[in-house]
Amino acid sequence: MFSFAFIISLIRVATFVIIAALVEKIYFNRKLNLEQKSVFKYNSRSNVSAYIIIALSIATIFNITEDSYIFRQSSTVAIYGPWLFICMGLMIYTRNLRYNILLRNKILDK
Repeated sequence: MFSFAFIISLIRVATFVIIAALVEKIYFNRKLNLEQKSVFKYNSRSNVSAYIIIALSIATIFNITEDSYIFRQSSTVAIYGPWLFICMGLMIYTRNLRYNILLRNKILDK
């Protein structure tokens, strides 16, 4: 049903997302009490979606070959499409990161 390369790509994506989410949780949730931690839950979910977009794009880049269906249909989309999604994921992440840093500074200053 699924190829071996596809399953390995899913494992890579899951590993990247889990590690990125754990690093973010450790970094942003230190020195915060329970009320302050609840403020970050929404943005953490949004950051996880950015991690998933980036990881799937990277996995797509690794798996595209000249025999791929998308490459046969449009080589331009096959080559540059994943990079567009990586840029979108990075924009989502930086927007949330700036918001988290501003919010964290505001909360910790109180």
